[in-house]
Parts: sequence; structure tokens; C-alpha cells
Amino acid sequence: MEKVAQWHQWLRHTREFAPSAKEQQMDVTRRLRTTELAAIADQKWKDSESFLDAPAKQQPEPALQVKDPGGHAGQTEPESKQGVRNAVEDMDKILAAAEGKRVDEGRFRGPTKEKLKEESPWGKPARGNPDENYAPKPWTPGAAARR
Repeated sequence: MEKVAQWHQWLRHTREFAPSAKEQQMDVTRRLRTTELAAIADQKWKDSESFLDAPAKQQPEPALQVKDPGGHAGQTEPESKQGVRNAVEDMDKILAAAEGKRVDEGRFRGPTKEKLKEESPWGKPARGNPDENYAPKPWTPGAAARR
């Protein structure tokens, strides 16, 4: 018979009484049951899919370009074509453009050829520090408190 842990405990004097035959049989049954349960758990583990395995079904390709470019889109029409009219616009504008009058409202519905002259924030004189004109008041001692 194989030496069990209970015998080792008794031989090393950490256990007061030697293990009985019934206790030894229960220990052998416990170990057999533990190995059976471990084999079942191992089989379940092998049967389940792992996240490390390659997927069985085909995955969609990742998107390489954004469908809506948002603020990264370029200008929709070039500068040279901004004066071109179509039949959807007002007939007066089309006729005026045909006569050579300047009616170019461009892409932004305003004159595009003339640049608006805005004052540059860099051209303004510096306002200075808010405390630049500060001067401390002279010190005037207060009356001493009576004791």
C-alpha cells in the first residue's frame, strides 16, 4: 500500500493516533474522485474555444478610410470655377453674369475676389500690464491700542 499523508503525520509525531483503515480508504477514494473531476475539467477546457485561436468565421476588413471626412475635406470646387452659374440659380443672376456684370457670390455667397481688410491683432499696440500704473500708497501708522 502507498504511504499516505496521514501516516507521514503520525510518523513525524504531528498526529497523535495512527490513521485507521477506514480513514485511509476514504483518502484513496477522495484522491480518485479528485483525479476524475480534474480530467473532466481538462476535457471541458480543451473543448472550449480559446481567444488565442484564429476565428472560425471570416472577419470584416478594417476600414482604411473614413466615410465622412468632416473637417479634413478639401474645397468642393476650385477657385477658377466659383463664378460658374447653373440653371437652378436665379435667372437675373444668370443674365447679369452673361452680360459681364460682376455678380460672383462664389461658394460663400459673398464677394470672393476682394479680400476683407480686417485689423490684424498683431498690428494693435500692446495694452500693457494692468498693474503698470499702480503706485503704492504711503504708509501711515494707525493709533496704538491702549493697554
